[in-house]
Amino acid sequence: MDGYREFIRSIEEGPYELIKRFATHLIKLLNTEEVHIFMYERHRNILRLTGTTSEELEGEVGKLKILLDESSRFRDISEHEELVVSRFELLNVGEEAKMLLKPIVVDDELIGAIAFTVSDEEAHLPGEVKEAVEEIGAALKLISDLSVLKDLRRRLEILEMLSLVHSQIMEPSFLLDATLKLAMDALNAYVGSIWLVENDELVLNMVKGLNGEKVIKNRVPLGYGLVGWVALKKEPLLSVSTDKDERAALDIFDMEIKSAIAAPIDDGENILGVILLANRREEGGYRPYKHFDEFDLGLLDDIGRRLGVTLNRSELYKRLEQEVKNLKRLEEQHQHLIKKQQRQLERLRILQRVSQAMRSSYDVNNAYKILLLGTVSGRGLGFNRALLLLRDRDKHVLKPKYWIGPASDEKLSEEWQDAHARAMRYGDLRQYLREEAILLNLEVGLIESIKDKEIPYRGNPVLERVVLRRKLVHVTKSLVESRYEDYGFLAELLGTEEFVVCPLSGRFDTLGVLIVDNKYTAEPFHEDDLEILGLLSDSAGLTIEAIESYEELRAKTLSLERQKDLVEYLRRFAESILQNLDAAIIVIDREDRIKEWNKKAEVIFGRPREHMLEMKLEEVSPEFFELQEIAGKVYDVGETITLSDYYMKLGNKEMFLDIRFSPLRNPVLGIIEGVIISVEDVTKRHQLEEELKRQERLAILGEMSARVAHELRNPITVIGGFVRRAQKKIDDRKSIEKYLGILQEEIERLEGIVAEILEFSKEARALDFSVFDLGTLVEDVLELYAQRIKDKGIHVVFNQPSGPVEIEADKNRIKQVVINLIQNAIEACNVGGNIRVTVDREGESAVFKVWNDGTPIPKDIMDKIFLPFFTTKTYGTGLGLPICKKIIEDEHGGKIFVESSEDGTIFTVIIPKNPLRKGE
Repeated sequence: MDGYREFIRSIEEGPYELIKRFATHLIKLLNTEEVHIFMYERHRNILRLTGTTSEELEGEVGKLKILLDESSRFRDISEHEELVVSRFELLNVGEEAKMLLKPIVVDDELIGAIAFTVSDEEAHLPGEVKEAVEEIGAALKLISDLSVLKDLRRRLEILEMLSLVHSQIMEPSFLLDATLKLAMDALNAYVGSIWLVENDELVLNMVKGLNGEKVIKNRVPLGYGLVGWVALKKEPLLSVSTDKDERAALDIFDMEIKSAIAAPIDDGENILGVILLANRREEGGYRPYKHFDEFDLGLLDDIGRRLGVTLNRSELYKRLEQEVKNLKRLEEQHQHLIKKQQRQLERLRILQRVSQAMRSSYDVNNAYKILLLGTVSGRGLGFNRALLLLRDRDKHVLKPKYWIGPASDEKLSEEWQDAHARAMRYGDLRQYLREEAILLNLEVGLIESIKDKEIPYRGNPVLERVVLRRKLVHVTKSLVESRYEDYGFLAELLGTEEFVVCPLSGRFDTLGVLIVDNKYTAEPFHEDDLEILGLLSDSAGLTIEAIESYEELRAKTLSLERQKDLVEYLRRFAESILQNLDAAIIVIDREDRIKEWNKKAEVIFGRPREHMLEMKLEEVSPEFFELQEIAGKVYDVGETITLSDYYMKLGNKEMFLDIRFSPLRNPVLGIIEGVIISVEDVTKRHQLEEELKRQERLAILGEMSARVAHELRNPITVIGGFVRRAQKKIDDRKSIEKYLGILQEEIERLEGIVAEILEFSKEARALDFSVFDLGTLVEDVLELYAQRIKDKGIHVVFNQPSGPVEIEADKNRIKQVVINLIQNAIEACNVGGNIRVTVDREGESAVFKVWNDGTPIPKDIMDKIFLPFFTTKTYGTGLGLPICKKIIEDEHGGKIFVESSEDGTIFTVIIPKNPLRKGE
């Protein structure tokens, strides 16, 4: 037992000396030159020299390390196997003497190793030496365990002290300082620091064991480095090697950090900060590693949580102290506030009664008097005096209206005494104000100094702020003294240096100003006084505005009634005009539903108004479908669309109509709400125009009789001449046959002239309308003239769209036009000339164009080109183009015209998709 106590005392005095004694003991047992004892450090997988008999290596005790990793020559020691190595290889000093490295194993756990010189590689330990080695191994393990227990005891003592500190110190700075110092002592840390959370950052609060100049960063974001990671994750963190641990970035200090631990300062709900310790200090006893371990981390985490709770308790204690102070202060103010609130509530009730009394009056002067009396009456708000100024917007001035108050502080005027007595008798201020609103009149109530005065408010800082910005202004003696140029005028006018100027504001403008003072009692105006006056002026302003607006409202009501009657009259007048117009009016909305159908529409279309309203045009009959489509285009173009001589057949009734589609605009929203369709029946006009055209044709025929006679006379003269020759040579058969051939040609020529004349002059013929592709028709005609085109060397280009260009027309009549225009183009071209033929679609019409590069047509000739019998050729009747014009314009409702310039001549034909069937 005494030996064990001696052993324990030896451990406490110094484990390295004890281990050296073990080595000295072994050198005798082994009869060897030197012995070295190593301790195994598991976390680093190394053997560390802890005792030696060699004076040469005494300086390496605790420093010399042997690696046991896979690449090491000594890795077999990890498997508890002996190893023979050279002294230099093992100790990196001395000669190449052989040494046996023997592992020390206790309970199948590697504790360390013993190295000693041997004579050969087959050396082994004697039995008694083995027992000594085992005992030394047990002693080494006991040394390690006792060092740990000693450290734990020291830590517990420090934690007890920490608990005492946390229970007695409430000042946060002292608390943080004491906690950091005790934590560093408990965990043997060289450097310690505390970081506190501010917004999204950690700020260095204090650092120990390190000069302030070594601090690189005193503020880092959450998540940055070791302290940032701990604060963000709210978990403690141990880093045994800051070089290998990415989370442990510790570039906050200018020092080498070998290991570090950090723990959150947590009050149970929030992270208050982080406590960080770095670089563990070596203790008196032996420890198989020098870095912080999991036990250290747990201890620091406990310290952090204790510190967080203590800081929270300190904060709560401070709050509690402050709350106690606040409660005492509130208790002191309580009675004063109760009295103040009671007074304020009473004044609010008075304010309500004054407002109700004003609202019950429809006379604005009575309202003024109620306002002023409620402001200064003893049973009212109780201020000394009140001056009412009304605003003149045209002159930008304020004019005094009433000024009420006692004549002096000793004697009330007779009128004032009477008014005050009545108020006291009534008790009910509202009833008194409503029934006995007696106030000094203008002459008596205003002193001579301001009786007829006009006070400009523009340029006056006080009045301008009140009138234009609608703000209440409290003028005090200090303001008057410091800014006399701004406030002195009103102070002199009122005879006092403290007063309140209140705007009487309506909803949109300021009606006047109420000035209140306590000249005689000299009581200052408090915040609650200003609040009451603000409420009074707001309520009074709205009430006065309402009263002033009452008569205006009555006048506007009468005016609106008269306007309503006028609008009703105008509505009936417009309805009468609409229904009696000589044109049909149809109004449709954006959904194509009929909203108006006047009487003329009933007459033209034979359908009653009541059946048409809310119907769609396309639902009326199929003939209206095209009208609905055209009406829909008004929304796109935004302008009026006009149709002239529009043909429509309803049942057996044929009509020609002039139709206008006009947008129905909403001027407020700027949109088109519908379409107004005005329809005029021009059937009679159309018939007259047709008759006029017929008469014109007859007149043209009359004018051209001479030309016809000339055209007919030439072949007749030829026929007569050859008949007379034939009579003279009746027996000459050969001559007779020749003369008969000539006669036959002239007769055919005569028949052609007569046929063209009849074609041009006869009335409308029955047309055979069908739907066909205009492009195909033109292509067929070009094929007919292909040989002539080839013979003349003409280059023809035919342009047409990818799809068909279908029209509804008389195909033979249109073909006659195409033939005529293409034949004319061929004849107009020189040898090797150019012709371009185009078929296309433009809107609801088909377009056919023929261009040639022949000699341009002069202007004087182009004006006559469509006249009957006009021609520049030496042959023909001159009726080809007039017939084309008749077919296109008269029979199909289209257009034909010619343009000629230096670039060539082009004939253009426009045929509606659904032409008017005038020939039917």
